[in-house]
Amino acid sequence: MDIKHTNGIPVYCLHEQMMDPDRLIPNPKNPNKHTDEQIRLLSKIIRANGWREAVTSSDLSGYIVRGHGRYEAAKLLGCQVPVNVQHYESMDDELADLIADNRIAELSTQSKEELSILFNEIDFESIGEDATGFTVDEISQIQDLISGEVESLDLDDTDNRNDGGVTVVCPKCGFEHEI
Repeated sequence: MDIKHTNGIPVYCLHEQMMDPDRLIPNPKNPNKHTDEQIRLLSKIIRANGWREAVTSSDLSGYIVRGHGRYEAAKLLGCQVPVNVQHYESMDDELADLIADNRIAELSTQSKEELSILFNEIDFESIGEDATGFTVDEISQIQDLISGEVESLDLDDTDNRNDGGVTVVCPKCGFEHEI
């Protein structure tokens, strides 16, 4: 399989074309707003894992329907973005798809127990911490919760996230992570 790259980042997902993000138009009606912190985190995940999902653009309006965050991450990474252009019969269909894509992610729940098991299966030395979207501290908090060492989690404290340049030593394995 011939893997394409954009700015050194592998593109694994199926897509029709690679586009400069400046050629894409975000939908001004998209109700989901992405914080700068979320886009930085998504950029780290894409750099670590490669492109795994394309942005969807509409042939009707020309707007992005799915993948506004990935579009913003591509701009931050300075790379092209994989794009699929889809046909919509009407603006109602297009807007319904945009809303449904946003909504379906909101409805999921996450089992901390199963997440902890997955963390234990991952060799972070080979893939790096950025691949999961969790910090070393967040991973430790989840594992401590499951082991009964703590009673609750505080994973939404984005003030404690760092944009990079800091090395953290994992208390479990001793691996040094650049975050």
